[in-house]
Amino acid sequence: MTIFGLLLAIVGGLVYVWGAAVMIIANRSYHGPSEGQHRHEKTAHLIGALLLTAGFALQLVAILRR
Repeated sequence: MTIFGLLLAIVGGLVYVWGAAVMIIANRSYHGPSEGQHRHEKTAHLIGALLLTAGFALQLVAILRR
């Protein structure tokens, strides 16, 4: 359960970074980020934060059950 929580947290962190990378790349364009790119960033940050929270919660539960 601890390893699954760790993997879930790693995936959440990667999703969070992916959302930020979309905005960094979009800000480098001449016209700036579009509305769709802003929505993509917000969605990625929400999903990433939820996965991080779930992963750390699973790790906490696994530690407390020992």
